[in-house]
Amino acid sequence: MKLSSQVAISNSDTEQEKRVLEEHVKAQEEMLARTTTYLMQVQEQLEASRKELFEQNKSLERMVDRRTAELKQAVAKLEKEAQQRESAQQSLYIANHELNTLLYRSSHDFKGPVSTAFGLLSLIGDRIENPEVREYVQMLQHPLRKLEQLTRTITTIADIRQSQASLEQTDLTPLLDKILAGFRQQQAAQYPAPDLSIKGSAVLRTDEYLLENILQCVLDNAFRYRKPATEHKVNIHVQPYYKQLKITVSDNGTGIPQNLQHRVFDMFFRGSEQSVGSGLGLYLSKIAVDKLGGRIEVRSEESMGTSVCILLPGL
Repeated sequence: MKLSSQVAISNSDTEQEKRVLEEHVKAQEEMLARTTTYLMQVQEQLEASRKELFEQNKSLERMVDRRTAELKQAVAKLEKEAQQRESAQQSLYIANHELNTLLYRSSHDFKGPVSTAFGLLSLIGDRIENPEVREYVQMLQHPLRKLEQLTRTITTIADIRQSQASLEQTDLTPLLDKILAGFRQQQAAQYPAPDLSIKGSAVLRTDEYLLENILQCVLDNAFRYRKPATEHKVNIHVQPYYKQLKITVSDNGTGIPQNLQHRVFDMFFRGSEQSVGSGLGLYLSKIAVDKLGGRIEVRSEESMGTSVCILLPGL
Protein backbone atom coordinates (compact mmCIF):
# COMPACT_ATOMS: atom_id res chain seq x y z
CA MET A 1 0.00 0.00 0.00
CA LYS A 2 2.82 2.36 0.84
CA LEU A 3 4.64 1.51 -2.39
CA SER A 4 1.54 2.24 -4.46
CA SER A 5 1.25 5.66 -2.86
CA GLN A 6 4.84 6.44 -3.67
CA VAL A 7 4.37 5.39 -7.32
CA ALA A 8 1.24 7.53 -7.57
CA ILE A 9 3.10 10.54 -6.18
CA SER A 10 5.97 9.92 -8.59
CA ASN A 11 3.58 9.77 -11.56
CA SER A 12 1.89 12.96 -10.40
CA ASP A 13 5.25 14.78 -10.25
CA THR A 14 6.15 13.55 -13.71
CA GLU A 15 2.88 14.81 -15.15
CA GLN A 16 3.39 18.19 -13.52
CA GLU A 17 6.94 18.47 -14.84
CA LYS A 18 5.69 17.48 -18.28
CA ARG A 19 3.00 20.20 -18.19
CA VAL A 20 5.54 22.78 -17.04
CA LEU A 21 7.91 21.72 -19.80
CA GLU A 22 5.14 21.85 -22.41
CA GLU A 23 4.12 25.31 -21.24
CA HIS A 24 7.75 26.42 -21.36
CA VAL A 25 8.15 24.99 -24.87
CA LYS A 26 4.93 26.68 -25.95
CA ALA A 27 6.10 30.00 -24.52
CA GLN A 28 9.40 29.63 -26.36
CA GLU A 29 7.56 28.81 -29.59
CA GLU A 30 5.34 31.88 -29.21
CA MET A 31 8.39 34.06 -28.50
CA LEU A 32 10.15 32.56 -31.53
CA ALA A 33 7.07 33.23 -33.67
CA ARG A 34 6.90 36.84 -32.50
CA THR A 35 10.64 37.27 -33.08
CA THR A 36 10.31 35.77 -36.54
CA THR A 37 7.40 38.08 -37.32
CA TYR A 38 9.38 41.08 -36.05
CA LEU A 39 12.43 40.08 -38.08
CA MET A 40 10.29 39.70 -41.19
CA GLN A 41 8.85 43.18 -40.61
CA VAL A 42 12.35 44.59 -40.15
CA GLN A 43 13.48 42.80 -43.29
CA GLU A 44 10.56 44.29 -45.22
CA GLN A 45 11.41 47.78 -43.91
CA LEU A 46 15.06 47.29 -44.83
CA GLU A 47 14.07 46.15 -48.28
CA ALA A 48 11.80 49.15 -48.68
CA SER A 49 14.60 51.45 -47.45
CA ARG A 50 17.05 49.81 -49.81
CA LYS A 51 14.70 50.36 -52.75
CA GLU A 52 14.11 53.96 -51.70
CA LEU A 53 17.86 54.55 -51.32
CA PHE A 54 18.46 52.96 -54.72
CA GLU A 55 15.91 55.30 -56.32
CA GLN A 56 17.42 58.26 -54.53
CA ASN A 57 20.90 57.27 -55.75
CA LYS A 58 19.60 57.00 -59.29
CA SER A 59 17.90 60.39 -58.96
CA LEU A 60 21.07 61.90 -57.49
CA GLU A 61 23.16 60.44 -60.30
CA ARG A 62 20.78 61.93 -62.87
CA MET A 63 20.94 65.27 -61.06
CA VAL A 64 24.76 65.13 -60.94
CA ASP A 65 24.89 64.24 -64.63
CA ARG A 66 22.55 67.12 -65.47
CA ARG A 67 24.47 69.60 -63.32
CA THR A 68 27.79 68.37 -64.76
CA ALA A 69 26.46 68.93 -68.26
CA GLU A 70 25.20 72.39 -67.29
CA LEU A 71 28.55 73.23 -65.71
CA LYS A 72 30.38 72.04 -68.81
CA GLN A 73 28.17 74.28 -70.93
CA ALA A 74 28.74 77.19 -68.54
CA VAL A 75 32.51 76.63 -68.57
CA ALA A 76 32.50 76.41 -72.36
CA LYS A 77 30.45 79.63 -72.53
CA LEU A 78 32.81 81.38 -70.10
CA GLU A 79 35.84 80.21 -72.07
CA LYS A 80 34.26 81.51 -75.27
CA GLU A 81 33.40 84.83 -73.61
CA ALA A 82 36.94 85.05 -72.19
CA GLN A 83 38.38 84.47 -75.67
CA GLN A 84 36.03 87.10 -77.12
CA ARG A 85 36.94 89.51 -74.32
CA GLU A 86 40.64 88.89 -74.85
CA SER A 87 40.21 89.43 -78.57
CA ALA A 88 38.24 92.62 -77.90
CA GLN A 89 40.92 93.82 -75.46
CA GLN A 90 43.62 93.16 -78.03
CA SER A 91 41.63 95.06 -80.65
CA LEU A 92 41.03 97.87 -78.16
CA TYR A 93 44.72 97.94 -77.26
CA ILE A 94 45.68 98.17 -80.92
CA ALA A 95 43.08 100.88 -81.58
CA ASN A 96 44.16 102.78 -78.47
CA HIS A 97 47.81 102.51 -79.47
CA GLU A 98 47.00 103.74 -82.98
CA LEU A 99 44.94 106.60 -81.54
CA ASN A 100 47.73 107.58 -79.17
CA THR A 101 50.24 107.44 -82.02
CA LEU A 102 47.96 109.54 -84.24
CA LEU A 103 47.39 112.04 -81.43
CA TYR A 104 51.11 112.22 -80.67
CA ARG A 105 52.24 112.58 -84.28
CA SER A 106 49.52 114.97 -85.38
CA SER A 107 49.87 117.22 -82.32
CA HIS A 108 53.61 117.53 -82.89
CA ASP A 109 53.08 118.10 -86.62
CA PHE A 110 50.66 120.95 -85.85
CA LYS A 111 53.24 122.89 -83.86
CA GLY A 112 55.42 123.70 -86.88
CA PRO A 113 52.72 125.27 -89.10
CA VAL A 114 51.28 127.25 -86.16
CA SER A 115 54.71 128.69 -85.26
CA THR A 116 55.33 129.49 -88.92
CA ALA A 117 51.98 131.26 -89.20
CA PHE A 118 52.77 133.36 -86.11
CA GLY A 119 56.15 134.31 -87.55
CA LEU A 120 54.65 135.28 -90.92
CA LEU A 121 51.94 137.38 -89.27
CA SER A 122 54.60 139.23 -87.28
CA LEU A 123 56.56 139.97 -90.46
CA ILE A 124 53.44 141.04 -92.32
CA GLY A 125 52.19 143.19 -89.45
CA ASP A 126 55.44 145.17 -89.34
CA ARG A 127 55.22 146.00 -93.07
CA ILE A 128 51.52 146.86 -93.36
CA GLU A 129 50.76 150.55 -93.43
CA ASN A 130 47.01 150.30 -93.99
CA PRO A 131 45.39 150.47 -90.48
CA GLU A 132 42.39 148.39 -91.52
CA VAL A 133 44.52 145.58 -92.92
CA ARG A 134 46.76 145.73 -89.85
CA GLU A 135 43.67 145.34 -87.66
CA TYR A 136 42.65 142.26 -89.64
CA VAL A 137 46.10 140.78 -89.15
CA GLN A 138 45.85 141.41 -85.42
CA MET A 139 42.42 139.78 -85.40
CA LEU A 140 43.96 136.70 -86.99
CA GLN A 141 46.39 136.38 -84.12
CA HIS A 142 43.65 135.70 -81.56
CA PRO A 143 42.25 132.45 -83.11
CA LEU A 144 45.78 131.47 -84.05
CA ARG A 145 46.84 131.88 -80.42
CA LYS A 146 43.91 129.72 -79.33
CA LEU A 147 44.96 127.12 -81.89
CA GLU A 148 48.52 127.27 -80.57
CA GLN A 149 47.32 126.73 -77.00
CA LEU A 150 45.06 123.85 -78.06
CA THR A 151 47.93 122.28 -79.98
CA ARG A 152 50.19 122.64 -76.95
CA THR A 153 47.60 121.03 -74.69
CA ILE A 154 46.96 118.13 -77.10
CA THR A 155 50.72 117.63 -77.43
CA THR A 156 51.04 117.48 -73.64
CA ILE A 157 48.19 114.94 -73.43
CA ALA A 158 49.86 112.84 -76.11
CA ASP A 159 53.19 113.00 -74.25
CA ILE A 160 51.54 111.97 -70.98
CA ARG A 161 49.67 109.07 -72.55
CA GLN A 162 52.75 107.80 -74.39
CA SER A 163 55.35 108.13 -71.62
CA GLN A 164 55.98 106.47 -68.27
CA ALA A 165 56.19 108.45 -65.03
CA SER A 166 59.78 109.28 -64.09
CA LEU A 167 59.90 109.58 -60.29
CA GLU A 168 62.41 111.82 -58.52
CA GLN A 169 62.60 114.00 -55.42
CA THR A 170 60.60 117.17 -56.18
CA ASP A 171 60.12 120.24 -54.01
CA LEU A 172 56.66 121.64 -54.62
CA THR A 173 57.44 125.12 -53.24
CA PRO A 174 59.77 126.38 -56.03
CA LEU A 175 57.59 124.63 -58.61
CA LEU A 176 54.53 126.55 -57.40
CA ASP A 177 56.52 129.80 -57.37
CA LYS A 178 57.50 129.19 -61.01
CA ILE A 179 53.92 128.46 -62.11
CA LEU A 180 52.45 131.43 -60.22
CA ALA A 181 55.10 133.75 -61.67
CA GLY A 182 53.95 132.71 -65.13
CA PHE A 183 50.33 133.52 -64.32
CA ARG A 184 51.36 136.82 -62.73
CA GLN A 185 53.18 137.81 -65.92
CA GLN A 186 50.29 136.77 -68.20
CA GLN A 187 47.46 138.35 -66.24
CA ALA A 188 49.27 141.46 -64.96
CA ALA A 189 46.74 143.75 -63.23
CA GLN A 190 44.03 141.08 -63.24
CA TYR A 191 46.21 138.59 -61.36
CA PRO A 192 44.61 137.75 -57.99
CA ALA A 193 47.48 137.00 -55.62
CA PRO A 194 46.52 133.60 -54.19
CA ASP A 195 46.50 132.72 -50.52
CA LEU A 196 49.27 130.09 -50.41
CA SER A 197 49.58 127.86 -47.35
CA ILE A 198 52.14 125.04 -47.12
CA LYS A 199 52.17 122.97 -43.94
CA GLY A 200 54.96 120.49 -43.28
CA SER A 201 57.19 119.05 -45.96
CA ALA A 202 56.28 119.69 -49.60
CA VAL A 203 59.01 117.40 -50.96
CA LEU A 204 57.78 114.20 -52.56
CA ARG A 205 58.98 111.55 -54.96
CA THR A 206 57.03 112.20 -58.15
CA ASP A 207 57.26 113.15 -61.83
CA GLU A 208 57.88 116.92 -61.90
CA TYR A 209 56.69 117.27 -65.51
CA LEU A 210 53.35 115.62 -64.72
CA LEU A 211 52.95 117.54 -61.48
CA GLU A 212 53.67 120.87 -63.19
CA ASN A 213 51.02 120.18 -65.84
CA ILE A 214 48.47 119.16 -63.21
CA LEU A 215 48.98 122.38 -61.23
CA GLN A 216 49.12 124.50 -64.39
CA CYS A 217 45.72 123.25 -65.57
CA VAL A 218 44.01 123.38 -62.17
CA LEU A 219 45.31 126.89 -61.41
CA ASP A 220 44.42 128.09 -64.91
CA ASN A 221 40.78 127.16 -64.25
CA ALA A 222 40.88 128.75 -60.80
CA PHE A 223 42.21 132.06 -62.22
CA ARG A 224 40.14 132.01 -65.40
CA TYR A 225 36.55 131.48 -64.21
CA ARG A 226 35.92 134.55 -62.10
CA LYS A 227 32.61 136.29 -61.44
CA PRO A 228 32.14 139.78 -62.88
CA ALA A 229 32.29 142.71 -60.45
CA THR A 230 33.55 140.46 -57.65
CA GLU A 231 36.94 140.36 -56.01
CA HIS A 232 38.39 137.10 -57.24
CA LYS A 233 40.10 134.92 -54.64
CA VAL A 234 42.20 131.79 -55.10
CA ASN A 235 43.45 129.65 -52.21
CA ILE A 236 46.18 127.03 -52.41
CA HIS A 237 46.68 124.72 -49.44
CA VAL A 238 49.38 122.03 -49.31
CA GLN A 239 49.74 119.57 -46.44
CA PRO A 240 50.78 115.96 -45.75
CA TYR A 241 47.88 113.52 -45.64
CA TYR A 242 49.00 110.19 -44.21
CA LYS A 243 51.67 109.06 -46.71
CA GLN A 244 50.34 111.34 -49.42
CA LEU A 245 50.55 115.02 -50.26
CA LYS A 246 47.22 116.83 -50.35
CA ILE A 247 46.96 119.87 -52.63
CA THR A 248 43.72 121.88 -52.55
CA VAL A 249 43.02 124.71 -54.97
CA SER A 250 39.79 126.64 -54.35
CA ASP A 251 38.25 129.80 -55.75
CA ASN A 252 35.12 131.92 -55.40
CA GLY A 253 34.43 131.98 -59.14
CA THR A 254 31.49 131.02 -61.33
CA GLY A 255 31.35 127.38 -60.21
CA ILE A 256 29.91 124.44 -62.14
CA PRO A 257 26.19 123.56 -62.37
CA GLN A 258 25.26 120.48 -60.34
CA ASN A 259 23.87 118.61 -63.36
CA LEU A 260 27.22 118.92 -65.18
CA GLN A 261 29.64 118.03 -62.41
CA HIS A 262 29.75 114.33 -63.28
CA ARG A 263 31.36 115.29 -66.61
CA VAL A 264 34.14 117.56 -65.35
CA PHE A 265 36.89 115.08 -66.33
CA ASP A 266 35.47 114.41 -69.81
CA MET A 267 37.46 115.48 -72.83
CA PHE A 268 36.38 118.92 -74.15
CA PHE A 269 34.03 119.49 -71.21
CA ARG A 270 32.99 123.10 -70.67
CA GLY A 271 30.96 124.20 -67.67
CA SER A 272 28.92 126.73 -69.66
CA GLU A 273 28.54 128.32 -73.07
CA GLN A 274 30.57 131.26 -71.78
CA SER A 275 33.61 129.07 -71.10
CA VAL A 276 36.56 130.14 -73.22
CA GLY A 277 39.00 127.33 -72.43
CA SER A 278 39.74 124.25 -74.52
CA GLY A 279 37.82 121.94 -72.17
CA LEU A 280 40.92 119.76 -71.81
CA GLY A 281 42.43 121.09 -68.57
CA LEU A 282 40.75 118.80 -66.05
CA TYR A 283 40.93 115.88 -68.49
CA LEU A 284 44.70 116.39 -68.74
CA SER A 285 44.96 116.73 -64.95
CA LYS A 286 43.03 113.49 -64.44
CA ILE A 287 45.19 111.36 -66.75
CA ALA A 288 48.36 112.85 -65.22
CA VAL A 289 47.15 112.19 -61.64
CA ASP A 290 46.19 108.63 -62.64
CA LYS A 291 49.67 108.18 -64.11
CA LEU A 292 51.12 109.10 -60.72
CA GLY A 293 48.80 106.73 -58.86
CA GLY A 294 46.95 109.57 -57.15
CA ARG A 295 43.40 110.85 -56.95
CA ILE A 296 41.70 114.09 -57.96
CA GLU A 297 38.25 115.29 -56.88
CA VAL A 298 36.22 118.37 -57.81
CA ARG A 299 33.60 119.99 -55.62
CA SER A 300 31.72 122.97 -56.93
CA GLU A 301 28.63 125.11 -56.39
CA GLU A 302 27.29 127.32 -59.12
CA SER A 303 27.97 131.03 -58.50
CA MET A 304 29.86 130.13 -55.30
CA GLY A 305 33.14 128.65 -56.53
CA THR A 306 35.08 125.44 -57.07
CA SER A 307 37.50 123.37 -55.01
CA VAL A 308 39.89 120.84 -56.55
CA CYS A 309 41.58 118.34 -54.22
CA ILE A 310 44.61 116.38 -55.42
CA LEU A 311 46.12 113.49 -53.46
CA LEU A 312 49.54 112.29 -54.58
CA PRO A 313 51.68 109.43 -53.21
CA GLY A 314 55.41 109.81 -52.66
CA LEU A 315 55.93 111.35 -49.23
